[in-house]
Amino acid sequence: MTARMIRLGKTATSLGKLSTSTCLATVARASSTQSAKNEPILQYLKGSSERADLENALARYSDTITEVPLVIGGKEMKSDHVQYQVMPFDHQKRIAKFYYATPELMQLALTESMKVGL
Repeated sequence: MTARMIRLGKTATSLGKLSTSTCLATVARASSTQSAKNEPILQYLKGSSERADLENALARYSDTITEVPLVIGGKEMKSDHVQYQVMPFDHQKRIAKFYYATPELMQLALTESMKVGL
């Protein structure tokens, strides 16, 4: 693996030259200049604004089915293999429609990814 190269932006670095201490030193420098702050913990109590926001969002999404197409090469595509995502607490209620890729679409995705160098 030491001969294998990975691309990091405009430079390529050999995996063999990267050490654990180098990586940890980078993390230590970054963390010493930034401070972490957690989000507030919400209780979702009856009558609270966060509970009202949550109930409004649930009502909004339960009334619609969001379509999620396949995106290959920046183009939206669909197949005949349609699936639905249901609500976790109401399996009769569909909230999203998505598509399984066919072997042809998978091959197209591989071809497109090779064009951009993934």
